[in-house]
Amino acid sequence: MEYKIFEYEEIKEEVDSFFYNYFDNKKLDLKKFYDLNSKFSNIHVMKVTKDNKVVGYTRFQNLVRNNLGMETAYDLNFPRLSLGITSILLLSDYTSLQNKNNLYIYESYNDYFPYKMEIPGIEFWEGEKWVSNNIYK
Repeated sequence: MEYKIFEYEEIKEEVDSFFYNYFDNKKLDLKKFYDLNSKFSNIHVMKVTKDNKVVGYTRFQNLVRNNLGMETAYDLNFPRLSLGITSILLLSDYTSLQNKNNLYIYESYNDYFPYKMEIPGIEFWEGEKWVSNNIYK
């Protein structure tokens, strides 16, 4: 798999269309939240391809010392690629290449996004404090 990074505004129409189709196919009522998040500043997009075919997008805020991973949408025809986790790991690698401190993952609640809890070394905000999944212990 390969990825390229774009400013959101550069490819907004193709990204929005991909996300809206993804939400419809997964029967997720997230368009309103997606549109609200689209108003954030410094939004970038990681476009993930395999064999020159777009298989996913991840939107993130490109901040000074950190990146904030936002939404991920992927082609449901490739379940073996584990694109939810893979996209986050690719974004983590990109964040590291930028010499930034951390990649924060937006909306990592276990009830809604359980695959995020399988990422090695993840910490999540549980409402009062940061909690580790202790995957290394």
